[in-house]
Amino acid sequence: MLSNRYTALVTELQTISPMPDDEILDRLPLEAHLLDKLETILMALQQETQGEYPIELISPLLQVFGAGEGNEVYWSIVHLLEKYPKEEELYPIVQQTTRNANAGTRMWSCLVLGRRRDKEDEPFFVERLQDEVANVRENALIGINMLAQRYDMKHLVPVVSPLLEDEDSGVRTESADVLKMLED
Repeated sequence: MLSNRYTALVTELQTISPMPDDEILDRLPLEAHLLDKLETILMALQQETQGEYPIELISPLLQVFGAGEGNEVYWSIVHLLEKYPKEEELYPIVQQTTRNANAGTRMWSCLVLGRRRDKEDEPFFVERLQDEVANVRENALIGINMLAQRYDMKHLVPVVSPLLEDEDSGVRTESADVLKMLED
């Protein structure tokens, strides 16, 4: 049974979800900053759940990501997600959120999947290479790069090569790095 405090914290998390992109976050006044609020909620959730949280928390955690770095606060969420003890429950949810309407959720879901380096995530990365948001495409490439550290992924060269001409310089740079890894 979930405590009232836990339920209130999840509701509070959902009220600030999704976080705005970094440009907007950087312009917000320092007092009562959204990232401070997020950090406070995350610490309280960790205390409330004592490191063992229910599956119901996964989706709200994934929904909070903005399309940016979140001044390093988002890494706390990544680490919290990675501590979930049942991979067979966690990763199907993360795979599906690569298709979420929120660009930040898609972007960070690619990163979470990439960090686990599992070949079954390849189709989700390939699908996101066509994403309308450059940060999502870039993180899908990072995920492919992480897979290529463990598996032969040469078959993806024709899929990644067109991104050398992407409108975004970060995507172009990352695609060049990925192609080097794929061709080695």
